[in-house]
Amino acid sequence: RRLGGLRVNRLQRVRHRPVAERPREIGELAALDAGEVAEDVRKAVLEPLNMTKTSWGPIGGDPMAVQMEMSDFRMVPGVICDPTARGVPFPIGNAGLFSTATDLAKFASALATGKVFSQKALDLVRTPSYDKSDARRSFGFDMTPSLRAAGLSDRAIFHGGSSGQTICADPGTGFSAVVLSNRYGNRYKQSKPWRNSVISALLADSRSQGGK
Repeated sequence: RRLGGLRVNRLQRVRHRPVAERPREIGELAALDAGEVAEDVRKAVLEPLNMTKTSWGPIGGDPMAVQMEMSDFRMVPGVICDPTARGVPFPIGNAGLFSTATDLAKFASALATGKVFSQKALDLVRTPSYDKSDARRSFGFDMTPSLRAAGLSDRAIFHGGSSGQTICADPGTGFSAVVLSNRYGNRYKQSKPWRNSVISALLADSRSQGGK
């Protein structure tokens, strides 16, 4: 069985490696399956969720794309922010997938409600594989309590991208949210709490309207 171009049984082994070693090992696994990553993502995620506005970058020329600050301080839209993903000519799975709030909301909702994806895949991303001190992570997602938006349950999974995005899915309540911004410069640490505050406001609004 495969999940995003990587064999699930191989991923299970990676889950139990020290966190510091995972990016290298996952990158090696992804490189072995590089020819299948894009196709697997399309079949397993994009098509079932009808994510028609999601594609691999770069997507230069799209003025609506998130912008990246280049070394000469120019702001260029549609450039892959991760240097590793930007430097290879094929999708490797760790970065470079461009999407919209609408498409990502479909993905987040599926993770929160358990629809579309297999239980094995859901368990992989919902179950902590590293839990030490204040750091808690599942495969591909953060679950660290101190970094979680206020109001989310302890089952919530979330991820904040370096260029200004946060996605969260809470299987405990069925709530999910996506916040897209256009972060640049040295505001990385300041921007995550701001996006969390937006998620908490959306959660409070949902509850006021009868949501969980």
